[in-house]
Amino acid sequence: MTEICEKCGKRITDERDKKTEEKDGELHEFHRDCFDFDEFYGDDTELCEYDIIEINKKLGKEFKTEFGLGGNKSNLDYALSLKEPYDIAKEILRGHPFIDGNKRTSFMVYMLLTTKKNYKEILKDYYDILLSLSK
Repeated sequence: MTEICEKCGKRITDERDKKTEEKDGELHEFHRDCFDFDEFYGDDTELCEYDIIEINKKLGKEFKTEFGLGGNKSNLDYALSLKEPYDIAKEILRGHPFIDGNKRTSFMVYMLLTTKKNYKEILKDYYDILLSLSK
């Protein structure tokens, strides 16, 4: 069976390049590069290493800081071996697998895994929290 990316309409030829997400009880398939965090997430989300690295990258660009894996990639691997969202987020925070933005990434991962909100909604909540703390 040939799968077609819902974003670009092209065939997904490599299984490693496929991202499958469930939303509203339906499966949706994308090329990893076509997948959009802003549109998806919230329903029984599972995040892989690629997803978490992309979250760190998006947050780095949003907050104009460095992003990407640092020297502790094995800490991200360990975090992903855990099952509970709290444990995954705590290990990202504790293990510091990224150059910068470990707290933001940990927060975003936890919220994506535990709420029915998408990336943009959580980012707005994050800004609201920061604004209320600054008052």
